[in-house]
Parts: sequence; structure tokens; C-alpha cells
Amino acid sequence: MSADPARATLPRKCVAIAPKADFPCESGVIMLKPLAGLLAMLLSGSVAAYAVTVANPSFEDPILADGTHQQGGSGWTFTGADRGTFNPSTSSYGAGAPEGQNVAFISNGGLIQVTTENLAANQTYRIRFAVGNRNDNPLPQNATMLLQVYGYQATRSADTPKVFIPAFQATIAAPAAGSFVYQDYTFTTNTGTPGLGLPIAIVLSAAPTPSQFNVDDFSLTVSSGIVQRSVPVDQPVALLGLGLLMSVTAGYALRRLHH
Repeated sequence: MSADPARATLPRKCVAIAPKADFPCESGVIMLKPLAGLLAMLLSGSVAAYAVTVANPSFEDPILADGTHQQGGSGWTFTGADRGTFNPSTSSYGAGAPEGQNVAFISNGGLIQVTTENLAANQTYRIRFAVGNRNDNPLPQNATMLLQVYGYQATRSADTPKVFIPAFQATIAAPAAGSFVYQDYTFTTNTGTPGLGLPIAIVLSAAPTPSQFNVDDFSLTVSSGIVQRSVPVDQPVALLGLGLLMSVTAGYALRRLHH
């Protein structure tokens, strides 16, 4: 049987990572472009997360003189009789504030901030902040503070009481005297989470105590969907995984070429 002239100039088989339109391959060519795209996705990745704006997160507005305090502070609503902002001296904390110069203090009351972000279903929220216990006026060993996160209902009618049911809450124990400890909480909402569609409120409250809790450096982030973590290609584990993927791909291509 004579050879087909139209196919005489074509190679028997070929392998291409990213073939072009004029690449001289038979119809049986093994295209690795989809695998290359998958590899690129694995190496790059992305995190579907963003930060929610927290006003005056470190209580730096305004900055106070060392060792002084004021009742209240900007960006937050302070409740109760003894709460506000404070610039601790080294007698309170040898290392100073975790972020900036000021912190908030809660002795008999609380603080609240209503953000511009609405609480949504099927989202993962992460709230992080530092909690401190003064060295020069330490808290009792059994002192606790309550954190609540909920959808804030600004108004109500006579037949609709303003009742807040937290989407998340946690009880925080006092850290060691003279120290700050970061608190890191994550919770995920669903379609039954109370307060959906309402602005997210961050609330801290403490029972009366002869001393005070200090808090600083708030952040709130939201994430949703499948989270893909970037692969550090300069790390041995990542290189090993890349090598294994390429080996499997090459072996598959060679088997196809010989059949």
C-alpha cells in the first residue's frame, strides 16, 4: 500500500505543551496544554478573602500622652461608667501597646463598633485582637470579658423588639499580668445564622472589676468559596511535587506515543 502524500511530511506522533495552530502534528497528538494550565493554577492559587474596615482599630485617634487616659474614643461607642482609651506607661506594660501607642480600657462597661459590612450566609469570618492585663493594677484571676459578633439592628418598631442574637460569642480570660495575648476567632455562617443582611457589630463587655481589661489592634476578615493556597516553588516539597507531576505526565505521553 502506498503512503498518503498528504501525510508524508508529518511526524508520526508529537507532544506539545502549548501547541500553535501551525504546529505540524497528526490528529493523534497528545496535548499537554490543559495539564500546563492545571499546573499554573496549582502554583499560583488565590485566597478569596478580604479585610473589613474597622475604624480606629488601634485606638490611636487621638494619641494620648504616656500614662494618660480619656473616657471614650473615636470610631467606637463606649458604654458603662468606666471605659475609654489609654496610653500605657512601662509600669503597666514593659513592651508598651501591641500596635501604636494607645489601647482601649474596659473596667465597668464595654465598647461596640458597627461596621459597614453586612453579615452574609456561607461566609467565614475571622476576628483578631490583643487583650491585655496591666502589671501595675492586675485583674482578678477569675475576671472574664465577653466578645460578641452579630448583625446590628439600628431601629425597631413597637412590635419588633431590638433583640440581638449573636452570630458568634466567646468568653475571654485575663492573660498574665503585664502582658498582651492575641485572641484569634473564626466562625462560619449559614442560612440560619441570626442577623443576616444587617451590619456586623463587634461588641466587648466586662463586669465591674477594680482593675481593667485592655484591648488593641482589631482586624476582621471575610472569606468564601474554595480557598487555594499558593505553593512556594522555592521550597523542596513544592519542587518534589512538581517533579512527580511532570514525571507522571511524561510517562503518560510516552505510553500514548508507542500505541
